[in-house]
Amino acid sequence: MASTPTVSLASTMAFTDALNSGGYHPVRIGDLFNNGKYKIVSKLGYGVYSTVWLACNLETKRHVALKVLTADSFGHQKDTFELDILKRIKAQHIQHAGNGHILGLLDDFEHHGPNGNHVCLVFKAMGPDLSKYRRLFPHLRIPVPLVKRISRQLLLALSYLHDECRVIHTG
Repeated sequence: MASTPTVSLASTMAFTDALNSGGYHPVRIGDLFNNGKYKIVSKLGYGVYSTVWLACNLETKRHVALKVLTADSFGHQKDTFELDILKRIKAQHIQHAGNGHILGLLDDFEHHGPNGNHVCLVFKAMGPDLSKYRRLFPHLRIPVPLVKRISRQLLLALSYLHDECRVIHTG
């Protein structure tokens, strides 16, 4: 008899030890955000100020990355700074070779939870990061032609951010 797959509660929630006032929002698989527009599918990652979740946009039936900032960053420089930059980038309609290599903001909204208010940012769902991608190649080495292609795209994106959007990442 096959066993039924289970998902531990801890793996479906943001840091359980930081689920308090001002901290992470207790996200669970299947939760709905933005008046039922986004449904949580799985956890993608986390950082000091946020957790990132794979979600399904129930209106478009497409997957997105939903970033939920901690409540203590709500209304402070951490959330508004990031959101302001993302909106500035989104507002640019410049024909620049690097524009197509920028992950743009699709949506943003405020979510009210038991630990406070959370800024939520929505992005296109992307593939694996380079550290995971390189596992596809022998000896964990990405072929040089592909490294050159990725490097060119990265430099074009940085050129666009710096020259056209006037954005510089310093930290």
